[in-house]
Amino acid sequence: MLYQTTTAEFLDAASPDFSRTIETWLDLPHIAAHVEKTRLADGVTERHLFIVPVSEALPVSFFTDDFDTPVRVPDGFEGLDGLWIWSDYWHRYLVLRDSKWSWLAFPPSGIKRPTDATR
Repeated sequence: MLYQTTTAEFLDAASPDFSRTIETWLDLPHIAAHVEKTRLADGVTERHLFIVPVSEALPVSFFTDDFDTPVRVPDGFEGLDGLWIWSDYWHRYLVLRDSKWSWLAFPPSGIKRPTDATR
């Protein structure tokens, strides 16, 4: 028999501050390395980092995208021009630009999806 993994935790077990959750990702070796690589990129005019967290990295209260935008820049991500976060459970992107968080539609409005006739 195969059993799918499950996640169980109390909804209030994690901080309600999503910026705090993002900061904990720096404890993962590959995230810290990607932040540093992006921060030190030569010959670019802007530095953007795109993160798609696995479900194990998200507290259960952030499994859906129905939470408010964070109010602060997470520590450890200074020097980036854009931080883009999307979970495969969300229906929009969370974007940090110019020290301000916002939600963006996914897919962006105005983009037409191919139909059977245009494929």
